[in-house]
Amino acid sequence: MSLGLVLYIEDSEAQREPLKMALENRGFKVEVAADVDAARKQIERLREQIDVIVLDMRLEDPKWPQLTGADVAIEYFNPR
Repeated sequence: MSLGLVLYIEDSEAQREPLKMALENRGFKVEVAADVDAARKQIERLREQIDVIVLDMRLEDPKWPQLTGADVAIEYFNPR
């Protein structure tokens, strides 16, 4: 039984994989995104199912250098 769905947005695989595994081992379902576009797609696909978003405040995405993880979360809470 899943405790809930966590969307984890993190550009560093070295950080992303250990936390993903730790959350899954504790019973959470975890979806990940490594960049802004992937995060937006996951949010669109899972919007009604997401219980928690864990995000990288210093998300480094060369395509979107002006955006942080916080900006992606703001988009989630204030869809256009």
